[in-house]
Amino acid sequence: MPKDELVFSDETLGHFYADQQIDEISKKMGEGLKHIKELDNPRIIILEKWIILDWFVRQIIVSGTGMGNHISAGFDAHYELLPRGFERCLEILKKFLENQRKLKPYPQSNYRSFSACIELWELMKNKYPQALADMKKAEREINSLSEDEMAGPNIIVNIEEYRSVSEDWLKSVRKLDDKWFSEASHLNTMRNYAAHSFDSEKIFKAAGINGKNRATQLRKRCIKLLADLVGIKR
Repeated sequence: MPKDELVFSDETLGHFYADQQIDEISKKMGEGLKHIKELDNPRIIILEKWIILDWFVRQIIVSGTGMGNHISAGFDAHYELLPRGFERCLEILKKFLENQRKLKPYPQSNYRSFSACIELWELMKNKYPQALADMKKAEREINSLSEDEMAGPNIIVNIEEYRSVSEDWLKSVRKLDDKWFSEASHLNTMRNYAAHSFDSEKIFKAAGINGKNRATQLRKRCIKLLADLVGIKR
């Protein structure tokens, strides 16, 4: 593998589409990591680290929500469809992840439902709650039938909520917990300071780096943080 490419593994965050150019992504990210390892400028080190994390956060959202269907040579959903702010993207990811983890996986059966207008579900919820509960019970029962028992036409309405993401996607983001989001947010705070300052002394201080060989300390911390947060190495 070329020295400027990253190593993707089962620990790497995000679920990638088959048509995404992983080699090109790896090379570009690897160049950023190379800068982190070789440069002494704390501003560049922090900004390069943040750029990598920012892209991966967007990739997780894009792959989980289906926005990846809108990626093309002239249109990148990572930046065209998502907010510019990193913190806002973190909020979106956290809410989406919490919601998907709560929902049940979609039943593995030949049962196919049809949809109805939202007004019908609101009416049943508000005026006929028992009927809605009975329909949910019926749906669970129909999903438990074998393939032979489901030879008739599909006429049951899907009123249960299920996950919209795959098990592979959930597995790829299994490390995302409160600690992860806190560390990602802290990195963004460092990035904001570095982006608006050219004073290396102040940047080192803001990053909590003291003593001798501060650039080396910062590089090691950034590389470890990327390995912990994103699961990539070089």
